[in-house]
Amino acid sequence: MNWSKTYQYFKEAQAEHLYKKPSDQKQEDNFRELVTNPATGQPNGEITRVVHQIYRVRDKNGKEWLQTFEMRSGYDTYKSPTPPQAFRDVGIHLKPIFSFPLVPNLEKKTLEKKVEGPTGFEIIHDEDMAFTKKKAQELYALRDRRNIVLAIIEEDSGKNPIQIESFDDFIDRSFDELQASAEKTKAVQTENQAVKQIAELLAKALTQGNATPEVKKTAERVLEEQAPVNV
Repeated sequence: MNWSKTYQYFKEAQAEHLYKKPSDQKQEDNFRELVTNPATGQPNGEITRVVHQIYRVRDKNGKEWLQTFEMRSGYDTYKSPTPPQAFRDVGIHLKPIFSFPLVPNLEKKTLEKKVEGPTGFEIIHDEDMAFTKKKAQELYALRDRRNIVLAIIEEDSGKNPIQIESFDDFIDRSFDELQASAEKTKAVQTENQAVKQIAELLAKALTQGNATPEVKKTAERVLEEQAPVNV
């Protein structure tokens, strides 16, 4: 979350006194302070980002964005490595909605605008996290080489993310193609599982010796023909 942009809206509305710093912004500020030389304002050393998850998100308007979960570390003022800290970049910031009622100024005997709120927030996507092959490749270059999760998800759908195994597919195929392929794979896996369960039940009936001739014949045929369906 880009809280600096959100805070800028409060400043522009002269409503800094209404701003309450969220916990994840406090974490970002604390990390920045930890790895920055107070005298120069520059980092004490290289700041390392290791990306563990990359999400390709499609919003209700059909536009796609990237989100990440990553670990960051750097060096403190003593040049000692700092412990890795977890950060999630969801590629958005919040635009506050204020109201400006007119209130009487008894001393000046006039009506003046008073800022109140926020009464809500508008979600604004950050253009620098819009989905492009180049941006995805930049984030993928920062990946954890041992384990990286790539997934697609519909924004505000309430559905679970769909994991994508191939990075080439992740950046080259359309969102609809990836979604359709995942649904087909899931259907095939379900079918294979059902066939396996039926075969196991028939095999059990055979071994127990209480199957009718018809069941035995069916079991032998299923067990002989059973093979996973290819995706």
